[in-house]
Amino acid sequence: MSSLRDIQYAMHGEPKSEAGEYEYKPKPQYKAKPKKDTGFVLFKLIKNNRSGGVYIPNIDYAIDERTITPEKPYGNGPEMIRLLRGVNTIWAKEQTGLDKAFITKNARWIEWPAGTRFLSVPAHDVTKIEFMRMARHNTKNANRIAGSKTEYFEYDPTEVAKERLQKEQKEMLAIVTANQVPFEKMKKHAFFLRISLTNEIGMPKDDQQLRPDYMLAAKRDPMRFLDTIDSPEVEVSFLVRAAIIENKIDISRNDGRIYWAGGGMICSCPKSDQATDVLVDYALSKTEGSEDFLEKLKRLIT
Repeated sequence: MSSLRDIQYAMHGEPKSEAGEYEYKPKPQYKAKPKKDTGFVLFKLIKNNRSGGVYIPNIDYAIDERTITPEKPYGNGPEMIRLLRGVNTIWAKEQTGLDKAFITKNARWIEWPAGTRFLSVPAHDVTKIEFMRMARHNTKNANRIAGSKTEYFEYDPTEVAKERLQKEQKEMLAIVTANQVPFEKMKKHAFFLRISLTNEIGMPKDDQQLRPDYMLAAKRDPMRFLDTIDSPEVEVSFLVRAAIIENKIDISRNDGRIYWAGGGMICSCPKSDQATDVLVDYALSKTEGSEDFLEKLKRLIT
């Protein structure tokens, strides 16, 4: 037997919702808009004596990495790149169908405002970023043409912080090492680093006098300190300089040669002020006569 509700439904359609009953209503759906890239790329002038006010033309020359092959390591050589407003490529060879008036009107120069060494480029400005990365002014471009007077680099705060930490670590390592080097080894290395081994009155420095100067040299140039401390060049340089100071090697003649004090030519040397470097290079060259020279040098300087 049909109920009253069924009869009403048949006659008038779906009955009205009872009081308090939930009725589903679908919400309108909209396609989400893609988020804009709000990032930016920083470029920094490398010249310490420049503080903005720098302009770079919109035309340069760079190597197109797409043309590099094992047979052609430099691709087709330097090709023109050109930064134009409204053009989505920087390669002039791909900027086809453009008249001279359009090119002149839409040229985009690179400008560092006066008073700042930083230039911020929005990440969405892909052609300007590509141009600045490819231009020969960018010191981080491996394929650039060197010699620009307006050099800059892409500034990465993370990379800068990492490099600063590495420098501090090198400096600490150099200072700790300098404090632990035995005195005799320290003297030779200090001599190589152009640290005076005598004090103000001409007396030889002892450990307590030389060590502070040695540690300061390590702090000022930790890379050179660590790179040379165990180098064979240090020992040979000490022997050569000692032999010259003790007049066991004669560099005073002006005939373009260096002699033993007792006679006998060692090697040629065009300029007497380069004698030390020439003798060190000769001793380490492993050429004919160089090993005999080094052995005699070790016997003379004990």
